[in-house]
Amino acid sequence: MFLQDAYALDSGDFAARRSPGCETAGVRRSFDAARQEFFQGEARVGVRGMSGNVRAPAVGRYTTVAIVLHWLIALALLAQIAFGWFLETVPRGGPLRGFYVNLHKSTGLTLALLIVVRLGWRMANSPPRLPPSMPAWERLAAQSSHVALYVCMLGMPLSGYIASNFSKYGVKFFNSLTLPPWGPDDALIYSIFNATHVFLSYAFVALIVLHVLAALRHAMRKDGVFSRMSLSRR
Repeated sequence: MFLQDAYALDSGDFAARRSPGCETAGVRRSFDAARQEFFQGEARVGVRGMSGNVRAPAVGRYTTVAIVLHWLIALALLAQIAFGWFLETVPRGGPLRGFYVNLHKSTGLTLALLIVVRLGWRMANSPPRLPPSMPAWERLAAQSSHVALYVCMLGMPLSGYIASNFSKYGVKFFNSLTLPPWGPDDALIYSIFNATHVFLSYAFVALIVLHVLAALRHAMRKDGVFSRMSLSRR
């Protein structure tokens, strides 16, 4: 009898301590804490899937205007550089040399205006932030490469235009509108700016290669950087 009473007393005390209300509240607190920790971790470093890849956290996109200008100018600049290298194969003094050179100058000036529009749009519309999981050295490399790309994109047409104005030919815009040179026919000044124009074209190609490799790396990592400028929203 004494043992039964003691067992009943102990069981009642245990049941009081583990009442349904207390147990439910404890489980809820544990679940809330775990959920908060989970989402904080996802925001910091992303979530790893079964394959070990990092799922991209929520990252904003560039505006539609910025995306269209980016791809349009990128393709046009690559074509313009290829066209410039093609000019090296056209004999000087030949019947088509002047036509091709003025076409190259005209497309270069048109591209320069588009690049200025793009730069103005970028200044008026802040680009989306990089994901918080991106290390500091990658952020610095991305910012430095973008500055270098803009220097080349603006420096190439500017140096080419200045070089043309220190020759007797000037620019015949799309072989229709003559823009007479505003500088003297000076071979030394022309050679300096023409050499700058050529150097920037090679530097620009090297930067494009690095830019593409970095973009592919981000696309494979799925960290949200590539999707900011992707034509697809997926």
